[in-house]
Parts: sequence; C-alpha cells; structure tokens
Amino acid sequence: MTQSRKIAIVYVLAVPAVLLVILFERVAVLRVGSVETEMAKAGEVLRICDRAASLLRESELRPASAPGGAVIVPDQAVVSQLGDALQQVRELTRDEPGVQSQLRTLDLLVAERSSLLKSAMESRKNPASANSVAGAESRDQKLSGDIANLIAEIRKEYEMGLEHQGQTAAQSVRSAGAAILYGGFLTLWLVGVAAVLLFHDERARAWTGVERRVHTRILQELPVGVCLTTSSGVILYSNQAEDALLGYEAGELIGRNVGGFVSPTDADPAFDDVIDRLPPNQTWSGELGLHKKDKSYLEAASWVTNLEVAGKFYRVYIHNSESRPVHPAILEAASRVN
Repeated sequence: MTQSRKIAIVYVLAVPAVLLVILFERVAVLRVGSVETEMAKAGEVLRICDRAASLLRESELRPASAPGGAVIVPDQAVVSQLGDALQQVRELTRDEPGVQSQLRTLDLLVAERSSLLKSAMESRKNPASANSVAGAESRDQKLSGDIANLIAEIRKEYEMGLEHQGQTAAQSVRSAGAAILYGGFLTLWLVGVAAVLLFHDERARAWTGVERRVHTRILQELPVGVCLTTSSGVILYSNQAEDALLGYEAGELIGRNVGGFVSPTDADPAFDDVIDRLPPNQTWSGELGLHKKDKSYLEAASWVTNLEVAGKFYRVYIHNSESRPVHPAILEAASRVN
C-alpha cells in the first residue's frame, strides 16, 4: 500500500469521526436544553400548587374563637386568587391531557365551593341564618379536602417527573462527556497523524501536485480547528476552521507561538506542566481559553496530544467552538442523582 493511500485512508476515517463527535455532542446538548425547559416548567407547576394549597387553607370556613360566635367567612379575594392559581397550572399543562382532566374536576369543585362561600357570606348578614352558615362549614371541609387531594396528586406527578428529568439530564451530561472524551481522542489521533504525515514525511515529497492539494484541502475543510506546532509551541500549520475561530487570515498564524492565544481555564491552572509531561500518543482533553485576534475571549472543548515522528516531537491542538456550558440547574440535578 502506497503512502498516499495510507494517508487518504486516515482522512477517510477522520472526517466521519469528527462529524460523529459533533453530532453526538449536539444531540446531548439539545437533550439537556429540552430537559432544562421541562424541569423549569415542573418547578413552576410545583410552586403554583404550593400556593394554591396555601390559598385553599386560607379560604376555609372557620368557627369563631368566642363560644357561640359566628362562622368566619374568608375574604372573596382569596377565593379568586385560588382560581387564578389553578388557571396558571392549566396554561402550563395545556399539552398534558391527564392533568387537564384533573383540572376540569377541580374547576367543578372550586365552582361549587365558591357558590357555597357566597351563600355563607350572604347568610351571615342575616342573624336568623346562623344555623345555615354553621351547616355550610362541614360541607366546605369536604369540598376543601377533595380539592386539596387533587392538588396533591398533581404535585406528586410533577415531583416524580422532576426526578425523572433530573436522571435524564444526568445521563445526557454523561453521554456528552463520553462523546467528547473518546470520540475526541480518536479524532485527534487520526487528524494528528495525518497532519504530521502530510507535512513532514519524507515520502510525501514524492506526491504529485494534485494529490497534495487534495489532501491539504481535506484537512483545511475539517469542521474543527486544527493547529500543528513544534514542541516549543511555534505554529507550523493551522487549517481554515482554526483561523476563523481565532479571527486570523489564512497563514497569519504560521510562525507565531501557540502560547499567545491558548491558555488554560481556571479549572486547570497546571495545563502547561501537564502537557509537557504528556507521553507521546496520549491525549489531554478539556476546556481551553482562546484569545482571538480582536482581543475577545472564548472557551472551547479542546484536545491536545504530543506526537513523535522520525525522532522529532510535535504537538497537535484541536478546538471545537460548538461546545455549550451546561446550565447550573442541570449540574445540580445530576449531582443529586449521582
């Protein structure tokens, strides 16, 4: 098998590997975003259910503290706020038939109870109707209990859903991490070997101009930033994705030192020491801070490996700017599940 065929095979393997890593990462990020939305909705429903339960208790008919005193009829505004709270739950869960069915039952109970409270308030103004008000208390207790039970059922369903969503979020985070770690290692190794062979193998000098341009174009058009440096950090090559990511023109990075635009994040302050001690063909992966030409700053999922070719050491950087920070609520949910 010729050297050019070997390099072509490496590139054929590298391109789908890169695309698969990006695809898996994108799917995991979308899943996390979807779960985040569902968790926020569930949290809001739980908050409103708690408020509805509190309003229900405030609006109950209660006997006066003084012996023989009249029954205390709640403020009608509190009853109205209870209806508003249930309406908010209805709007949040309009795409959930089961909850909507429970809410329709709640509407009937709340309407019956509201009518009962209005009758009690009117009867209270008439001293001759004191017994009628007192009799309404037991009926109100029964209706309030039924309403409270339905609210508790809705709340329990969303508590269980929130726990399940937390587990799903944790699994999505783990899947994204695995895709970045293992897929990134494979991609880095393939791209690094191909890049070094392309530009530094002696037999590459025998390639025809057409073959060389084809291989160079493949590396140039990879959807991740690739940068090849010497062991001291002098940049020998960068593809167009790397140039665009950092805001430089084609070839403008050549000859610069990689330390001028790559820096570790606070999470890995010993990055330089770790990279220097990294054995050949082993990979470091994590977040790196990138300083763009316009002085702006971004963080990207990155992989770094040291390669030894013909007794010389090189270093390959790959940056993926599509990485997205995970929402703190998702990390908190993942930590609770784990």
